[in-house]
Amino acid sequence: MIAPASILNPQERILELVKEQANELMALVEAKHPEVRFVGPMYWPDENMWLVDAYFEGEDFELEDQLSERETDILLEDDICLSVLCMPLEAFPN
Repeated sequence: MIAPASILNPQERILELVKEQANELMALVEAKHPEVRFVGPMYWPDENMWLVDAYFEGEDFELEDQLSERETDILLEDDICLSVLCMPLEAFPN
């Protein structure tokens, strides 16, 4: 019998969780900075973490605090180390 398509192997499930959580974090950034450009999520095996680069105009310490709190929740809830790195828009790779 073939397993249903909805059953994912552990690696596929982790990738799905990373995508879901990354999309949530990116939506937080995009809500405050519609000009944002993203790169990622990318896996850094040396650090055992996922990273999303967010490029937008100006600095937003309040947003960075919100992201940090949610990143901690994701780590505790899903055991996924996922971080958004906020960078200036002019540094976006073309």
